[in-house]
Amino acid sequence: VNLFLVLLLICVGMSTDFTDSDSLLGTTAATIFVLVFAGMLAVLCHAIYKHVVPAPYFSRFICHHKADAAAQARYLHLLFVQRTGQTCFIDSDHLTNLEELFDIVKCRCGELCVYLTSDTLRRPWCTGEITIAWMVHGRVTSIFHPSFTPLTEDTFKASNLNVYLAM
Repeated sequence: VNLFLVLLLICVGMSTDFTDSDSLLGTTAATIFVLVFAGMLAVLCHAIYKHVVPAPYFSRFICHHKADAAAQARYLHLLFVQRTGQTCFIDSDHLTNLEELFDIVKCRCGELCVYLTSDTLRRPWCTGEITIAWMVHGRVTSIFHPSFTPLTEDTFKASNLNVYLAM
């Protein structure tokens, strides 16, 4: 920045006659003030952005049932990262605390990709991730495995919902 300002002063000094030195000095001072102010504004905007968008930020979050689709979820993760160059969350790589899962879905991911197998919607963590993503930002993509069957009223009547309500 200092070198740029020195070069700017040299160029202005070489291109102007010094008969009206007061206006030259005022123009140079105003230019320097505007450049310094613009630099400070850029630093402030960057700091605000870093504060508002928590890091790390993941473009995608892969929701899956580990017993049914751990390898498929890993493959999806590799495809997303290789083909888009964007970050992708898969819990086996980043998870240290289960309590953080819902916060990551809510605040630090752009899209939830749900790999639906026969048991995905029967897992409380998976349904919680889907619900939070849908309520907060609405960007949920479903990837259907051949074993997936949609839940029906009969499924709800036959299952024990107390397991979900106890959590």
